Amino acid sequence: MAHNVEYILDISGEKFNQQLPSNKSATSTELEDCKTYDSGFEFTLPNTTVDLIGELTGNVTLIWTPWVYSSILRTPSILDKLVDWERQLLKFCPAVATYRVDEYLIELWEKEAGEYWFRDVNPFPALVKWLNNQEPFHWKKIN
Repeated sequence: MAHNVEYILDISGEKFNQQLPSNKSATSTELEDCKTYDSGFEFTLPNTTVDLIGELTGNVTLIWTPWVYSSILRTPSILDKLVDWERQLLKFCPAVATYRVDEYLIELWEKEAGEYWFRDVNPFPALVKWLNNQEPFHWKKIN
């Protein structure tokens, strides 16, 4: 089973959403629907064309990308495209701690911390502590 590249940002989904241009951000109704139907919000970052899904209902922001994690480990050209996109992400959220994580690790973390861990009061420090005890090729701090 292929696992995608995810990003976890130490910024609430609400604040992240407020930074998006109005034509790319979720309305309050869309955010409520995301919570009600347990779904993500589809968007693109400014100056990019990569379709993303964001979890914007928590105290951290999760972003799912179309890239497969194993592909970035074995195919330099795919990693190069990903790194180019990451530059745009870091321009968009320059002072926010950001991690690139294998979706597989997030699944393991959810088994330990709960499915809705991102809605906990301050979930980021516990996640980072846990990540630091995982194989480093499954994650990377990018900011």
